[in-house]
Amino acid sequence: MFARERAMSAIEEQMYVTQLQESLLDCDRLNAEAILNDAMNRLGLKVVFNSLIPRTLNSIGQRWVNGDVALTQIYASSRIIEDAIQKIFPSRTTSEEKKCKVVVAALDYHGLGKNILARFLNVSGVEVIDLGTSVPAEIIVDEAIKNKADAILVSALMLHACLDIGRIKQILNNRGANLPLIVGGAPFTFDAELWKKVSADAMGKSVCMTFKELKGLLKK
Repeated sequence: MFARERAMSAIEEQMYVTQLQESLLDCDRLNAEAILNDAMNRLGLKVVFNSLIPRTLNSIGQRWVNGDVALTQIYASSRIIEDAIQKIFPSRTTSEEKKCKVVVAALDYHGLGKNILARFLNVSGVEVIDLGTSVPAEIIVDEAIKNKADAILVSALMLHACLDIGRIKQILNNRGANLPLIVGGAPFTFDAELWKKVSADAMGKSVCMTFKELKGLLKK
């Protein structure tokens, strides 16, 4: 019975992936929001953030590689997703109820993954200070210390940006700030040891994994 339920759940998720993909490519914001809202109620928060949205965007990306969609459609799809998660998943807790406080930033100009993570953490009870994209290491550390953050989470899509992460750790050490540093992004998925090479404390392959790593580091 359990295997059958998992199979049915996988089929249902694939249905949502297909529907969401077509709505995004048609630039149908209202339908995309409706699909995400329905999926949230049917599949749950973790599945939507950890699987449904990444699978949909990855599928659109693959269709671009194959020459089936235009680059403008990828950009539009990303913007629709960003706007939708802000609208559908508003902050659900007050600052007094937050479990911890983190600073998040993208080291290059690719902010979609960072934005999805920030929203997931927020609705999961984490106070998020979002610094945006292309943020220098010095500013990330300054803001983390100033806001008394419990951890720093950074992402990057370009390898050269990933290699700058070591500077964040170096600056933290120079200032005597013992803050956990968690990284994410495509280069860390391709190279499973890269997060260690840049002196990070952990790497999150998904939003749920990042949240799990965060909770684990804060318990130490």
